[in-house]
Amino acid sequence: MNIDRTSFKDGDTHKNLVVIKDITEYKESIEKLKLSKEKYKTFVNIIPEGIYLADYRQKNIIYKNVAFTEISRNLNLEEEDILLNNDILISSNKNNEEVVFKRKDVLTCKGEELNLEVGKKLIEINNEIKEIGIVRDITESVNIENIEREIETKKIANKIKTEFFVNMSHELKTPLNVISSSIQLIEYIYKDKIEKEISKELNNSISIIKKNSYMLMNLINNVIDLAKLESEFHETNVNCYNIVTLIEETCEEFNKYLLENDINIVFDTSEEEIVSRVDDDDIERVILTLLSIVIRYSCSNSTIYVDLDRKGNKTNISIRNKDKYNHYKYINDKYKSAIDIGFKVTENILELYNGDISVNRNNRNGIEINLNIESDLDICEYKERGSKKSENFIYTEYLRMCNF
Repeated sequence: MNIDRTSFKDGDTHKNLVVIKDITEYKESIEKLKLSKEKYKTFVNIIPEGIYLADYRQKNIIYKNVAFTEISRNLNLEEEDILLNNDILISSNKNNEEVVFKRKDVLTCKGEELNLEVGKKLIEINNEIKEIGIVRDITESVNIENIEREIETKKIANKIKTEFFVNMSHELKTPLNVISSSIQLIEYIYKDKIEKEISKELNNSISIIKKNSYMLMNLINNVIDLAKLESEFHETNVNCYNIVTLIEETCEEFNKYLLENDINIVFDTSEEEIVSRVDDDDIERVILTLLSIVIRYSCSNSTIYVDLDRKGNKTNISIRNKDKYNHYKYINDKYKSAIDIGFKVTENILELYNGDISVNRNNRNGIEINLNIESDLDICEYKERGSKKSENFIYTEYLRMCNF
């Protein structure tokens, strides 16, 4: 109850006026209002954006939510004034009028840059104009935007670089093809003279030119392929293949040309069928390149072991020479950088198939290259590889990469 009492004089009589009100509903309304206020306050405080209420004319902040308090606490003292300055467009209290946000870069107390987005709106409370503001910390978003712009810039730069290398490599191929064709023509026209020549000077000169032509062609092709792989322009024709057959056939074909150097490739596998989704040309390229790296620096009377073993959904391929690998020949090879580019190409190709590669040189006389590629245990059917290469393809690759 609410009781109000007052006294007054009515003629010569003193009287009391007592007003008694039942304010139960009023009290309940006040409690509800307080509860509602706390709910809204809690809601406003969990909002990640900073919210403040300010006197529009006096420019003093009346209320801050937790997020705004955290933001303003990190600013230099003079920076808080930036949130209330007049250069930000303020929306009126008209319905459906959107708040216009403006970006501001401020410094924290630690001197670090903080990117803010500030928007304001005018509202009327008890016949007084108030300014309600929203402040967002968009530093992370700005950083992401900068990273995306940097990535896009790098993509454009990589594209330009790739186009340059590809065009340059094609330009180099033209005179190289002329040189190779000329050598073939000389060998054809002067075949009898070359065979009968006692000093073998012409024959040696032709061999040197051919040797360097093969090496240069290999380098140009690797540069083109590496540029395409790193720029994600490498085209693949993926299908299901039995990689056991792919690798075994490559080893057998490659082995034919090693007899003159007394080097032998021994292939072994734990399973006869291991199916993977790959481009067969990519797998052949990888095996040829890695075999050539091992063979190029292997001594005579060497045995190169190629083993396949599946563990779960990964197939391990091991290529090794246990005790007749000439590490010093590799270190002193003047074409070492060209060989390393070829190795880098194989690394990038294997990444396309969620694979990896490692090289282990336990001592100066041995080398083991291990590579893994993904296999698919659920695939039973696979495609037989057709004959897509010329008969002398492996021999050409042998000359180009091993180049004894």
